[in-house]
Formats: sequence, C-alpha cells, structure tokens
Amino acid sequence: MAKMSKFRLDIETVERGRWVDWRDGVRMLIASVDSPAYVRAAREYSRENREACAAALGEDQNYRALFDELRPVFAKTILLGWEGIEGEDGNPIPYSPENALEFLTDPELVHLWDFVLSSAQNVAAYRRSVLEAVRKN
Repeated sequence: MAKMSKFRLDIETVERGRWVDWRDGVRMLIASVDSPAYVRAAREYSRENREACAAALGEDQNYRALFDELRPVFAKTILLGWEGIEGEDGNPIPYSPENALEFLTDPELVHLWDFVLSSAQNVAAYRRSVLEAVRKN
C-alpha cells in the first residue's frame, strides 16, 4: 500500500516550473502539463484552431501530433525560461516566448522539443515527495 501523500504535486512547481538540465550547461525552466495556465491556454488554442487540432489528432488518436500542434502554447506556458543558450556570435539569447517558439518549431532542434515535452509530462518530477527528497540531497 502507498500513502497518498507520496503522489501529491507541488502546486507551485507545477505552475512556476522546475529547472531541468538539458545538455552542455543549458538548463530549462519547465512547468508541468498540469499547470492551470497551460490547461486554459491549450483549451483556448484548441477551440480557436479546432480543425488543425482535430486533423493533428486524427482518427488514430495521435496525441504526439496534437502536442506538436500545441507548440505555441508550450512556448508561452510550459517553457518558462532558460540559462546557458547563446547565439553563434557568443552573446546570450534571452528567453522570450517568441524565441522559445522559434526553437521548439525548428526541425533541426526536434530533440529539444522532445526534451521539453517529456519533461513537462513527467508527473513524478513534480511530486512534492520527490522534490523534497532532491532538496535534502
């Protein structure tokens, strides 16, 4: 048996995000797909873009394609910041939803999109018990 406290989410982290190491010193601030801001924005985007979302989901219920369609929502509500990204000129690239969308939709950076999507869907990483254990170490 398990205590329900083990499964409780840290609501602040769900909404404000958690820092996740990506690669080469780059860190991403990623909120959960359970974030109320994401849920509201995804619902609104789906309503406004009903045909595109329905086509992406398709008859085979392809949720990956639907998430691909929702990248603009992720850029505004899930990927909330980063550290360590610089341009070819060596200058830091500041986080903005516009810069995030550019990176998340770049076919040559599909591995970044995969990382953000899987991090946001990793429910266990937003559990209060897991975060408390990490803070103790």
